Amino acid sequence: MTLKASYPLLILDGWDVFYLKIIRRKGVESMTRQRKWFYGIFGVLFALILLFYGLILMFTYHGTPEAIGLWNLKTYEKKNHSYRFEAKGDEIATILFYTGALVEPQAYVNLAMELSNQGITTYVIESSLNLPILERGTTESIIKEEKLDKVYVAGHSLGGVVASLDAVKLKKENHLAGIILLASYFDKSVDFSNTDVPVLSIVASNDKVLNWTKYIKSKNRLPQTFEQEFIFEGNHSGFGSYGKQIGDGERSMSDRRQQKITSEKIAKFIKEQNKKVQ
Repeated sequence: MTLKASYPLLILDGWDVFYLKIIRRKGVESMTRQRKWFYGIFGVLFALILLFYGLILMFTYHGTPEAIGLWNLKTYEKKNHSYRFEAKGDEIATILFYTGALVEPQAYVNLAMELSNQGITTYVIESSLNLPILERGTTESIIKEEKLDKVYVAGHSLGGVVASLDAVKLKKENHLAGIILLASYFDKSVDFSNTDVPVLSIVASNDKVLNWTKYIKSKNRLPQTFEQEFIFEGNHSGFGSYGKQIGDGERSMSDRRQQKITSEKIAKFIKEQNKKVQ
């Protein structure tokens, strides 16, 4: 009687085991497929990251041999986020400078040294992958670490756009002395038209890289007192020392000459601002 009573249970137990085996097998197959999908997607993403990184390295502009030679003289002091070039003689201002996109800091060593000779302490900001947009807000960190008061934020090309973004917060914190743009313009979200913030914009006549349409439109968001300077026969690449940028126009002067002119125009602008606040 006991056997007869338990027989259906044994049959059910047998079916349970059978179903469990099937479910387990399907579960394993499902997990295997999931793993294959996961490894496949991970592999594709990893390949894309490597491709992106490779393209960044391929299109990065390096300092010219002459610039690297000047860089190796180590006339700067390495900081956490930047390279500091101390002013020679009496200091008239401090500039926090963002490089152009995909241009190494070494390419701006001569410009920084020229500014230093003009009495301007210059911090050339180091960017991840040489993309200044990835270092937005670094100026604030430098001000805190170096215990700076008021500074000029500046940048070349995309670096100038990033500088304009930083300027908004620095103005609120009363750390902004002014903005200096080299072949650049304000980000579309930045509007200083109703302020008296000193702004200097320097462009070169043979610049074929600058988006002149955006540059002209951005003027509506500059203070009415902004100053514009032209470097005739200069080009976009001449604000740094990294060779000719793809698509740029020709220049009739050396990059060092263009940078010397640039530093002189910046120093003149800053001295004029200093007189106004005395």
